[in-house]
Amino acid sequence: MGIAPDALAEIDRCLWSDRRAEAVRLYREATGHTAAQAKEWVEQRAASY
Repeated sequence: MGIAPDALAEIDRCLWSDRRAEAVRLYREATGHTAAQAKEWVEQRAASY
């Protein structure tokens, strides 16, 4: 399942502002994934910067 561009932009803003918990929540809302899946995805995205 893809993430809408506006949701992805908001997740990135959270990561740039060191608000990872909020980024995880937004990812979960956008995709329906579990908390563990969302946390893993957010950590991988943050590491790619």
